[in-house]
This record gives sequence, C-alpha cells and structure tokens, in this order.
Amino acid sequence: KSRLLAAIAEVNSNFLQLDDPILALDRCFQLVGEAVFADRAYYFQNYENSDGDAFCSQRLEWNSGKFLPQIDNKLLQEIPMTMIQEFGKPLTLNQRFSTIVNNLPESEFKSLLVETSVKSILVLPIFVKDSFHGFIGFDDCQSERTWNDDEISFLKTIAANMAIAIERAQAETKVKLAYEERNSTLESIRDGFFSLTRDWIVTFWNKEAENLLGTKKQDIVGRNLWHVYQGSIGSNSYTQYHRAIDENIPV
Repeated sequence: KSRLLAAIAEVNSNFLQLDDPILALDRCFQLVGEAVFADRAYYFQNYENSDGDAFCSQRLEWNSGKFLPQIDNKLLQEIPMTMIQEFGKPLTLNQRFSTIVNNLPESEFKSLLVETSVKSILVLPIFVKDSFHGFIGFDDCQSERTWNDDEISFLKTIAANMAIAIERAQAETKVKLAYEERNSTLESIRDGFFSLTRDWIVTFWNKEAENLLGTKKQDIVGRNLWHVYQGSIGSNSYTQYHRAIDENIPV
C-alpha cells in the first residue's frame, strides 16, 4: 500500500505539471506498471469514423522488457469495438474488466491476447464528461493472476486522473480556439479597434489601431491607456471616455 500511495503522489504531480495528458501518462506509465508488477501498461483512445462506427487505437505503451512491445503492432490499431465486445461492453458502462485469458471463450479478441503472450488482463475505462473516451490496460504475461483490491483501487485512481487531465486540456483548447476566433474577427475590422478593462488596461489592439495611432500592439497591450497617452489626459477624448465608463453609455 505504501508503494502504491507513493506512486499516486508522483503520478498526480505529473498530471498537474504537464498540460498534455498523453505526455503526462507516458511519463507515468513505467512508475504505474512497476508499482503493480505488470508486464505491459497501455492506453487506447476511442474514435468514430465518418459512418459513426466505433474504433479504438493504441496510443501509448510501457513494457517491462521481459516480453515484446506491441506499440507497433498493426493489429492494435483501428480495432473495431465490435471485435473486443467481451470487455468493451462493461467498459462502456464505466465498469472495469479483468480476466484470465484461458477462461475466455474462443474469439478474435482471445486470439489477439494469446498472440501477444497475455495471461491475465485488467482494463479500466476513461470517461470524459460522461463519454467513453478510451481505456488503460495492464497485462500480466507470466501468471494467471487475479488483481487484488489495492491494485484495482490504485489503477482506478490513475484512470480518474487521466480523465480529469483530458477534460482540462479539452477546456483549455476550447478557450484558445475561441480566443483565436475572436482575435481573427476583431483583426478583420477595418476601423481602428481596441478594448480596455474598466481600469483602462488595454486588452486588444488591432492592426488598424496600430496604423492610426502609431503604437504597436506589443507596446500597449497590458498597459494603462493613459500612461501610454499621457498627453491626452484632460482632453475632450479623455473626458468622453470616462463619461462612457462612469455612466455606462455610448458616446
């Protein structure tokens, strides 16, 4: 338990420090795999094609070095979810899947596991905003192993942290795209345009404003308008700008 708790602390640190959840998980996988004495640890991401058919592909793998890595195995790319429904169904219900491979009925899924030397498997889903985003899995290639409660609890924490990191990254990307779209729209305005906070801090300054006012964006964004244009303090513009802010009216 002490080993698993120490690993969780280090994993959490990686997820907090790195903006890219895939990179964070990649850096953690050796730590996680060794903590539960796995032979392989891996991450699969789900997606749909243009027809709405569900697939998954392996994105990351850590390997103990005792068995061949499978990250370049083409059979683990673009896998139809219908092919792996033995564990796909419980995963879609946000439930873990674990089994001894010899106990599985004959299927393409079992054949794939046997071909890659897996004897015992544990897979946990990653849900992002109630959507089945992907899964992390752990293989034991040496023994027909039953994963204990401490190991399962530990790995569920890793999956939960991964989900939080993905959701945060998606939110940051959404904000960035919205910001870029806004800037593109404002830059297309043919008039001189700039925006300010109520404390007169410049937050945007388009190219036409640069041309008309002779001040580059990088020289004024983040600065107080009246510190840059001290010569305008007391002018009619200064008075009308303050009137607009104080009375909340257009002038």
